[in-house]
Amino acid sequence: MLTAATLRRAVRSRADYSARVEAFFTTLLVLAGIAITWFAVYVVYRLYADQR
Repeated sequence: MLTAATLRRAVRSRADYSARVEAFFTTLLVLAGIAITWFAVYVVYRLYADQR
């Protein structure tokens, strides 16, 4: 039987799962941004270092 307490628990667990998935993908996005920035700086550094 579907009671109000069961429904609240299902909604809460779904919201908790969504928050964890959002945090995971946000972390991946931040790490990708850091890696892209590091690579861009490294490429510019190598371009200028090789010209000397």
